[in-house]
Amino acid sequence: MNTDKLTTKSRDAVTAAVRQALTNGNPSTEPAHLLHGLLLTPDNTVGALLEECGASPQQVEAGAIAAIKKLPSATGSSVTQPTLSGPFVRVLATAETIAGKLGDQFAATEHLLIALATVDSDAKKVLAAEGVDAEQLTATFNASRGG
Repeated sequence: MNTDKLTTKSRDAVTAAVRQALTNGNPSTEPAHLLHGLLLTPDNTVGALLEECGASPQQVEAGAIAAIKKLPSATGSSVTQPTLSGPFVRVLATAETIAGKLGDQFAATEHLLIALATVDSDAKKVLAAEGVDAEQLTATFNASRGG
């Protein structure tokens, strides 16, 4: 996984996602892990961005946790380092693309959140259940940047 194009906080969220998948015994790291990781990463604006879109960060976190609990898991000696799922890799690639389109060199946590609302996955469903979509997130993010 190439994290050179991620900000420090984005890398922290990815690390938290992989760590959570490993802790839970999940065979792969999924977008729901990343959504939860974003909400756990201190000093980022993901929670504020969700609130500006009319969603409750606590409800989104609860939805992410519920999605994670539905994932397959293993315990004991069969637990191995989780792989990155196809949707997870697509989220990272989409975040880089979004950052580039917005004129940013690195993918920030906001770009990851927009990508999570773009790529079909359990995380996109959690966000949609809270009334949040990629278009709304992008517009709100651009407005907050004065763009």
